[in-house]
Formats: sequence, structure tokens, C-alpha cells
Amino acid sequence: MKKKSIKNKVGGLSFIKMQSSGNDFILIDNPERKISTQSLKILAVQLCKRRMSIGADGLIVWEKHKGLDGFMRIFNPDGSEPKMCGNGARCFAYYLSRKFKKGRVIFKTHSSVVFSDVKDSRVSIKMPDVKEIRSVKVKSKSRSFTADFLNTGVPHTVIFVKNVDKFDLLKYAPSIRYDKAMFPEGTNVNFVEKLGKDEIRMRTYERGVEGETLSCGTGAVASSIVYARRFCKRESHNIRIKVSSGDYLVATFRNKGDSFFDIWLESDVGFIYEGHLIGEK
Repeated sequence: MKKKSIKNKVGGLSFIKMQSSGNDFILIDNPERKISTQSLKILAVQLCKRRMSIGADGLIVWEKHKGLDGFMRIFNPDGSEPKMCGNGARCFAYYLSRKFKKGRVIFKTHSSVVFSDVKDSRVSIKMPDVKEIRSVKVKSKSRSFTADFLNTGVPHTVIFVKNVDKFDLLKYAPSIRYDKAMFPEGTNVNFVEKLGKDEIRMRTYERGVEGETLSCGTGAVASSIVYARRFCKRESHNIRIKVSSGDYLVATFRNKGDSFFDIWLESDVGFIYEGHLIGEK
């Protein structure tokens, strides 16, 4: 009965399908918060299912916020609500820039206030500062890895490996993601390869999606910061991150020791299509 009532409630609700570097999202408006949090969680589970619904890596919700261009909420396909999503935030910024007809928008997430710069389809957002990185040893399937743990709005574990494209991510990532002793809130898991100077290749197992995605914005920032910490002695960085869609994201930032700040994430964003949800009678 609950499932039917949710569909009835959102029947006729407009949505937009968007993507950035292969991360795809469903975006809806909920300005006055008439759709409850519980209903949004159920809606995310229903709508994000591949091949059985619209399909997406997450549901983004625009709500009004006093003094800003909005409040962004993001729900994972399992119904959980993370504090931040890098690629989702860039899609959200692009949507708001078209909605309000301006190139710079400012909005709030559960993690921070986000500043953005939109030029055509190119979107940059300012990410939260990173003030702590923890080097750890993790184990999975009797194999040990040297890793770094940090929070770029959501928790990420970064592991450098050789030939990441041939690495068996689905074999090793899940047990690290669910290692509650090491990561009480769980963690996204990024396997990364150094390609050249200031260029890396990243694959990500996303918490809440519970699988590999074609891209991850917060993971790209986390991976680039760990790269800079391990391989660079300078304090200003411009890192290119190749993701599984074949696209590149660009992360720029500065650091003093293990304190990273003025972090910006940039890549293209695009609309895919728009539609209306149909409720059951």
C-alpha cells in the first residue's frame, strides 16, 4: 500500500535526467518540501532501478533555501541520503544556472555551502576543505593494501594499484566498503593508477549504489589529493582524472601539509531528457 501511495502522490511530477562524465541523475523540484524525506527515499529506490524504471546513480532534489539559490539533497539508489555528491552538485549547479539565468549560483548541501561557476556546459564547483588524511592498512580476500582515508563531503578510501583497468574491483572493493571496524560509516572505495605527471586513472565502488559507477566527483577529488600528497612536493595542483566513462575531470587545489583547500572540481554537464512521472490509479 505504501508503494502505491507514493506513486499516487508523485503522479505528474516533472523530472529532468542529467549526467556528468557518466554519472547520471534524476532531478526533481520540491521547493516547499511537500514530499517528505521518507517518500523521497522510497522514490529514489523506485526511480533509480536500471532497466525497471528511469534508472540513475541518484535522485537529486531542489528545495528552497533562504538567501541562497537552493538546497541540494541527494538520495542513493538504496534510499540512503549522503551529505554530498560532486558530480551531482555540478549537475545541480547547471540546472540552477538555467533556472535562474545566471552563470554563478550558490547553494547548500548537508556538507557545506557550494559556490559554482557555469560557462556553457562547463561547470566548476568549490568543494569542502580537507583537513585530515589517515593512512591505513586494509585487507580484502587475504590481500593487504596500503590506503588513504579522507572525507571530501563523503568518506573515501583511495588505493593505488598497477593496471587499474584490469584490476578486479568487484572482488576486493565490497569488503573494504563494509569494514565497519575501520570505517564505521562505511566508505567509497577508489582504485587509482598514476598515468603521468598530474594525470591519474580512477575506478570507484560507490557506497549507496553498491557497485562500480562510471564516474565519481568526490572520489576524483579524494584520489587527486592523495596523488598530490604522495607524489608532489609543490603546494598548488591541477590534476586530470580519467574515469570509466572515458571522460576527464579536473581538480585544482592548494595545500599546506595535510590541509587541502581552495578545492575546485570541473567537467562538462549535460541534460539527457525531461519527462513526467505517472501515478497509479
